[in-house]
Amino acid sequence: MRASIRSFTIFLILSLFLVSSLSAAPTWDPNLTPVKVVSSNDKEIVLDNVRWGMNFDGENFSTRYRRTKIRYDQVESVLFCAEDFPPKFVASHIYLTFIFKNDLGMQTLDGKHTSRGLVISATNRLQKGESPSSLAKAFFPKRTKNPWPLVFEVGTLEDRLQNSLLVAGNDIKMYPLKIDARHAETVLRSGIQLSLVDRSKDFYHVLFNNCVVSAFKILKEGLGEKYFPDFWAIKNKMVSHKVSLPKLSAGYLRKRGLGSKRIDIANNARQVCIPSRNGNLFFNITKMPGFARATKNLLPFALKLQNYYEFSQASSDLQKLVDLIGITHPDCFEYLSFKSEIDAQLSETITSLLTIARQNPVGFSDYYVDAIKRNKLNRKAGFEPLNKAFIKLLNFESAHNASSKATLDSNLAFLTKFNR
Repeated sequence: MRASIRSFTIFLILSLFLVSSLSAAPTWDPNLTPVKVVSSNDKEIVLDNVRWGMNFDGENFSTRYRRTKIRYDQVESVLFCAEDFPPKFVASHIYLTFIFKNDLGMQTLDGKHTSRGLVISATNRLQKGESPSSLAKAFFPKRTKNPWPLVFEVGTLEDRLQNSLLVAGNDIKMYPLKIDARHAETVLRSGIQLSLVDRSKDFYHVLFNNCVVSAFKILKEGLGEKYFPDFWAIKNKMVSHKVSLPKLSAGYLRKRGLGSKRIDIANNARQVCIPSRNGNLFFNITKMPGFARATKNLLPFALKLQNYYEFSQASSDLQKLVDLIGITHPDCFEYLSFKSEIDAQLSETITSLLTIARQNPVGFSDYYVDAIKRNKLNRKAGFEPLNKAFIKLLNFESAHNASSKATLDSNLAFLTKFNR
């Protein structure tokens, strides 16, 4: 009888422990999922959870994951990449981009989707809804509850451009490494293998186990110790500040003979070109989900605003061309005719924007003012006619909408000052 009671008690304790363990299991952010190996051989590897861009529903981004085949022998070059974020004088996200010779380098298993660029990026793995703002977790992971594990993300270059330019709003700096295709392949193999390591107990540390340290570990494994003789401050225990501080990384690469001329991509870029040995890579950012980033009810307004900007730029460029060639040039009147058509489209777009804005004057004027502030626009960027139209609209709405008068007057004051 006692033995039965004892067995039941042990069973109950184990059951309670199991239930509490299961209930405490973290719910991870679905947009930060590590890759898993499906199959591999000496020439290629098939992975699950590879990022192929993000969907945008008007409010939230969600990652598309696809089973992907990667061929090692198709890689031609490696770029060391950096994205500054606040506080920009010290903070930067570092990752590696691999460029393939052709579309065979990276493709979904069904062959329907291909990419010539692969990105390996290490970051802190967050729980769903968690903000990466905990200084305690960043600096003292072993002393905090639920520290962040490190996670290696593997995805297409298109995914990274969308994530960086549209989601985070970061500029990108790319440094092509001075290595040949043979060494690019060894670095890619190293990056894939390190991406597959179980990181559940490998905790993120803002100085000693971060994105830049991970990128240099991949390079060290792929190129050899001789390129990074001062990687460790204390052998196998603490990395040197030369490879742990992101702002020093580009200079360190140059000193090791690996750095080269920088490629800059602005966060407001609409077309991106990345040089390649086998034909340049071109990306149309305007076609990526989230380009006209706004909530669902604001999306038609955002798209019309983008149209206005493009028409305004085209009109300005044509005027500059007419001024340059002069009235006596045989093509001058043809260019003026094009400009007249574009100006008519501009006027029509202003009317459409005001029609939409009247449905929700507060929401749309808030969005418009925020867009001006965020993109640091000025009246010389071609927005003066639209600003004047908005000022008239807000004057009218402020006089007839007492409940929202304070907000409308605030936006009106900003646009009036902005348009001087």
